[in-house]
Amino acid sequence: MKYFIFIFCVAVAIVVCFCVQSNNVEDIRLDYRMSEEFGLKEAQDIVKEMVTFMDKEIEIGKSGIARRDSDGFDEYYFSRREDEKRLEEYHRNYLTDETYTYLTQMYEISRYGRGMAQQVERDEKTIYGLRYSIDTQRDFRLKSTGNNELHIEVPFIYHVIISDTLPKEDYGDIVFTKDDVGHWRISKISHWYNDIVFYGLGKRMYLLDNYCKIKSDYEQFVERFGVSSSGDRIPMDILQISYNEILPNSDKLKFGEFINGEFPELFTKLTAYLAMEEIYARHGKPYEKGTFEYEYFNKATAWYKENSDFSENMLNDIEIYNISKLSDYIDGL
Repeated sequence: MKYFIFIFCVAVAIVVCFCVQSNNVEDIRLDYRMSEEFGLKEAQDIVKEMVTFMDKEIEIGKSGIARRDSDGFDEYYFSRREDEKRLEEYHRNYLTDETYTYLTQMYEISRYGRGMAQQVERDEKTIYGLRYSIDTQRDFRLKSTGNNELHIEVPFIYHVIISDTLPKEDYGDIVFTKDDVGHWRISKISHWYNDIVFYGLGKRMYLLDNYCKIKSDYEQFVERFGVSSSGDRIPMDILQISYNEILPNSDKLKFGEFINGEFPELFTKLTAYLAMEEIYARHGKPYEKGTFEYEYFNKATAWYKENSDFSENMLNDIEIYNISKLSDYIDGL
């Protein structure tokens, strides 16, 4: 009888240990293969579970970033190894690579090296980031369903204050898509402000924040540089070659002759516009304070110096040619 009791206690202990480990590492409530039963409630539950974990449950240590003893590769890790595994489970089961990156950037989690993760340094959060996060305290709303997609409207809220003139509570979108084998994954996460950072300006978002005062200012900027002539959204990243310049030899080389000729074709509309203005700016063209051009040339370059005597007569023939070609290039985008 004593032997039976001993075996029973051991079995109970094993089950308890397994359950504790499961709760710590793989506490994923939903079956990611769900198909017909997958709806607004299930989508809301898994999104709230993931963002709560990323925002509050991950242990990152007193310094603001996660630290764990180095194994010879890098010393910056999450404090709990099981957090790494759980994050990977969410990625594999519910997120595409793009939406995983979007969501982890929203909560200042970056991946590198062998897939380990770290919390972004606190001072970097004030420089750039997806400054609206998902509000888990409010309910989501169903926008549409069909064609193996579930489109929901999601509440967002400031998690880094940008401006008193921007909405503190807002809405964005999440789309779940069912693949050919019946897996439901998040294929799209979108919020208007976060999209400008993620698909566009990145670390240079501070330039736009200094220029824009209200939401409509951001929308007008996106309409000007983030929409093609056919009405499609296009990237807005800024490409600089060297020493804070886009086309450092645009006074000597004609557009199309830079780096094997194909290079300018990679320019976004915003990059091409700033490359054109860069030609003027080298001669000291003044820019009105409060404009994006003023912010860019005064804060994102080290060489700009305003010249009150600026005149377009200062331009040489190659510069005039390049301005014309860049203008045509922008019109064709």
